[in-house]
Amino acid sequence: GEKKALLDMVGKNARDLLLQKEQREAARGDRLTQGLEELRDVLGMADLPHRMECYDISHISGTETVASMVVAIDGKPRPDLYRRFKIRMVEGNNDFASMAEVILRRFAKERQTDTRIGELPDLVVIDGGKGQLSSARSIMELLGVGHIATVGLAKQFEWIYKPEQSDPIVLSQKSPAILIITHLRDEAHRFAITYHRLLRGKRNLTSALDEIPGLGPKGKKALLQKFALSLKNIMGASLEALEETPGLPKKSAKAVYDWFHPEE
Repeated sequence: GEKKALLDMVGKNARDLLLQKEQREAARGDRLTQGLEELRDVLGMADLPHRMECYDISHISGTETVASMVVAIDGKPRPDLYRRFKIRMVEGNNDFASMAEVILRRFAKERQTDTRIGELPDLVVIDGGKGQLSSARSIMELLGVGHIATVGLAKQFEWIYKPEQSDPIVLSQKSPAILIITHLRDEAHRFAITYHRLLRGKRNLTSALDEIPGLGPKGKKALLQKFALSLKNIMGASLEALEETPGLPKKSAKAVYDWFHPEE
């Protein structure tokens, strides 16, 4: 009766939703394939780009400069293959030199066979225009990976630059190829900014702990490990919790507690 009719209706709705989901996934897969095919054609590649890597540089006024490497396999992001780099050899605000450093470290001979990073890419996307692209290409050629297709993606108009062409490749903002590489570039930017904020947070946290009298380097390290790099967690910890921190003397624990609870 009514229960059977209700059950039939629920079954039909479930089948309709499943069909709609399958259709959406099929359409998404078609757009992805179209985008990879368009990238292959406009860049003059022999095959579809299986593995793509995108690099971005992030800093604030030249401080705490970091770089990110994000990876897409067959057009789909693979966060487990993402890598981040703290720029070591470049001082100040120099995106060109910073890009050269991260490319040097990524494509160093020992890294080319490092299974933790994975296979070499078919396409490298550099966040930036001709300058950043030129810096990356000079290092890639030096390291023997100049055969890897490489492009720069300029932010202002989303124009694609190839090393051997002075004029950019201009595609529709809605083209499948542009959607793929802009999404990859946005991922690289997000990943770099996240790392930059993490480093800045660690620096500020360490600076705050430096002001506490009676707290040495080992004690700071112990606190950072116990309280997950969170100043809020350290400030809110009870004296008992601080005293239970491995590697932190009770005298130092009391000094930390008194520093953040002066009225008590």
